[in-house]
Amino acid sequence: SGGGTPDTTAPAVVSYTPAASAASVGVGTAIDVTFTEPVRAESVNADTFRVETGGLVLSGTYTTSGRLVRFTPLGGLATGSSYTVTLTTGIRDLAGNPLAGTVTWDFSTASLGTVELQWTPSRARGVNMVGGGYKVYYSTTSGFTIDGNTPVVDVPWNGGTQTPSTVTLDLPAGNYYFRVVAYSALGPGGSRSEPTAQKAITIR
Repeated sequence: SGGGTPDTTAPAVVSYTPAASAASVGVGTAIDVTFTEPVRAESVNADTFRVETGGLVLSGTYTTSGRLVRFTPLGGLATGSSYTVTLTTGIRDLAGNPLAGTVTWDFSTASLGTVELQWTPSRARGVNMVGGGYKVYYSTTSGFTIDGNTPVVDVPWNGGTQTPSTVTLDLPAGNYYFRVVAYSALGPGGSRSEPTAQKAITIR
């Protein structure tokens, strides 16, 4: 016979992100909690690790890796919103001990800001003709390369005009970089201009 001393120590929270009262949190942020010891994955769910906004509990996925538990909201967080995170004593360690006490904190996401871009129409032959327009690409990474994953806004060409074209975008606060491409549907596969040099804009 024999055996070690039973584990009767309750797990506790060491840290979490986003931090309490954090503001302008990115909408793609996951909620991470680190405990003093590993917890049972089956004890972590929408009742014991609850993320709420406006009285509604968010749906999402929970992943457990050692002492870290991550909640990834389905579809991400909403802009300009306040969230409350609640961890209850339903969370248990591997020995079955409940969390030492309920833990609650709040944070908020960044609001949308408005940016207006303006550029001069391309006069390149075969561009901005029948079926033509502009593609406005943007990224939060300077020197970004345009590829299939780059966010893009399609702006139809105002046929025949030589006045500057504009587009207004609503985006969360942050640093953004923009490039514009003019294109047309003429010819095999159409034609397009080279992307403009990137334009850096900060939304506050």
